[in-house]
This record gives sequence, structure tokens and C-alpha cells, in this order.
Amino acid sequence: MTEPIVTTTRHEVSLFPLDDINRRAFTLYVERLRYRRPGEGEWRVTDGVYGYNERALPDTDVRDAPGFDETTALGIAKEAARHIVVNGMSATEVYDRTRPATEGAR
Repeated sequence: MTEPIVTTTRHEVSLFPLDDINRRAFTLYVERLRYRRPGEGEWRVTDGVYGYNERALPDTDVRDAPGFDETTALGIAKEAARHIVVNGMSATEVYDRTRPATEGAR
């Protein structure tokens, strides 16, 4: 019997856990490109509106986001996830204000 093919097409990258209300606003997506341009990697980093460049900065419309290999795209998204700004506050600032301190940090 032929086995179904399972393909990963999107990763979510955020400082916030799945059950945190802030996750929705502070999440980046690493998405597999359906149609890539010649010489371009298969994965792009986006916040849903903007595409992120190799310096982990949003600089283009999501449709024109540059492509990277998967490892590079995930690295860019992990770096950028700390610096997403919503309503004047970065993801790191919101995380520090809303998440309880760990027991070991006290």
C-alpha cells in the first residue's frame, strides 16, 4: 500500500507559548514558497504582511519576500521574533511584562 506524503509548508516562530494571548500579534511565519524565482531558496519569513530580509528586518511586501534555505529562514525568524513591535512595544518587552518570572531567577 502506498503511504501518504506529508510535507511541512509552514513554521510559526514566537517568544510566546501557544496559549498566550500575545502570540497572535508577535508571531512570524517561515513559509515554503509555492513558486520560487530562479536561484532563490524555498522558504520566506513573513509576519503576514511584510517579508523579512537577511538582516531580520521587514523590508518588502510579503509577495516579494526573498527566499532562503529552511535553516537560514528559521534563523532569521528567531532573531526577528525578539524585535517585532506592536503598539510601540517589542515582543521582548511584552514578554518580560506579561510572563511570570521563573523560580530560579528569584
